[in-house]
Amino acid sequence: MEATGQRRIDVAYLAGLVDGEGCFMYKRGPHLRVESTSRCVIEKMYEVFGGKCSVSNRRTALNRVVFLWNAYGSQAALISEELAEFLIDKRIQAIILSRIHKYPPRSAMRESLKSRLISTKRAAS
Repeated sequence: MEATGQRRIDVAYLAGLVDGEGCFMYKRGPHLRVESTSRCVIEKMYEVFGGKCSVSNRRTALNRVVFLWNAYGSQAALISEELAEFLIDKRIQAIILSRIHKYPPRSAMRESLKSRLISTKRAAS
């Protein structure tokens, strides 16, 4: 929060959203994504962290619009680090994503962290 100057309560609230609707990925670099049918929630992610907002081309089973928020690269790593303290289910994923970019591309440590990130995700039911 010191790095971005965000209020602790905003980060804690959004961590709950990320825990439920977020995805920590590594695709050519750190990537953090949140999907929601609530436009105002996605706008809050943007207001607090920056990043990019868009509308998905897919809809829910009830035909609701899906809104997206994404952060990439060092921004995603920094946000992951800020969120980690408040996360429950995805805390390990956030910690891994916040550290992965610190190692050289194709290094054994980066590859190990990428594998660990994938292994911490729950299998689709």
